[in-house]
Amino acid sequence: MRESMDKVQTNRFTYDILDLTKFILSFFVVAIHAEIFPNVLYPWLRVAVPLFFMISAFLLFTRMNNKSESEQRIQIRKFIKRNLSLYFTWFIILIPFTIYVRKAWFADGAMIGILRCIRGFLFGSTFRASWYIMASVIAVPLIWYLSKKINQYVLAALSAVLYILCCLTSNYAGLLDTIGLGMINSVSSVFFGGMATSFLSALIWVIAGKAFAGKKDLRNWKFSAILCIVSIVLLFIEKKAIDILQCSTANDCYLTLIPTCWFLFSLLLQLKNIHIGNAKVLRNCSTLIYVTHCEVLMCVSFGIKYLGYTNKFIIFAISAVLLILGSMLAVKISRHPKCKWLTHLW
Repeated sequence: MRESMDKVQTNRFTYDILDLTKFILSFFVVAIHAEIFPNVLYPWLRVAVPLFFMISAFLLFTRMNNKSESEQRIQIRKFIKRNLSLYFTWFIILIPFTIYVRKAWFADGAMIGILRCIRGFLFGSTFRASWYIMASVIAVPLIWYLSKKINQYVLAALSAVLYILCCLTSNYAGLLDTIGLGMINSVSSVFFGGMATSFLSALIWVIAGKAFAGKKDLRNWKFSAILCIVSIVLLFIEKKAIDILQCSTANDCYLTLIPTCWFLFSLLLQLKNIHIGNAKVLRNCSTLIYVTHCEVLMCVSFGIKYLGYTNKFIIFAISAVLLILGSMLAVKISRHPKCKWLTHLW
């Protein structure tokens, strides 16, 4: 999420398009948690988080190309430090909301509650949607380290197997129960709070971003576009099959997201060097929108219900406007010399 992409230039190319993409995808995430039009917007909204992971990994590993191992290690440490700083800053700011949302964690006693907090920190979320940040902190260094020890294709295969397991314990969890493998669902729930929202599901996207960082040339956009369309069709078919089977307990992971996001990202990279004004502002706003959107949705929802309305689209629309205005205002204020500290929020 926090890649430090000032004047993002990698191998002489400027990837402003990735800043714009992140800004758009941040509203995909808002729409997911606002739960608007699920029969229309799914599974398309689910490309958001995988592409977030891929963008972050791509930019980091591209900067690390042709660097010595010691220099790469420094880059990895900076990446971890930036993301942990972001995590703990917002953990403190959002504590009141987190206590309200996670109060059920302590229903079985203080010790169980503490263990659930630790599990949420490492493998899931403390403040809502924070799992992405911690998954990045774990998955990116892990892929970097393992890629020096294991053949990249073997590592990709292992990551794919783990991602399939995440799919099985979310969109296909009902099938595991049917064939007598419900224990896998139990392990996923008890130890991870759901594998689909842990670093296990991030590994495949991080290694994909790393793979793109190592590609020399991407010119065949027609080929990528055709395969992207095919993948999107397959993703739609997979969603319909899951609906028919009624085997889903969570819809975070789809098998066909792998080719869909791969070819979408390939197309994005072929738009390099398109200049977008205020790309840095969009980048910073996307981070602010991501880390605060659940709390904004919660407050707007309470306010709307108090006025006697329950329309989810209205909640989404009001929240989106507030998130845009609030994030852009924060970025603008941070330009004042006395308000530079605000930059720690993204």
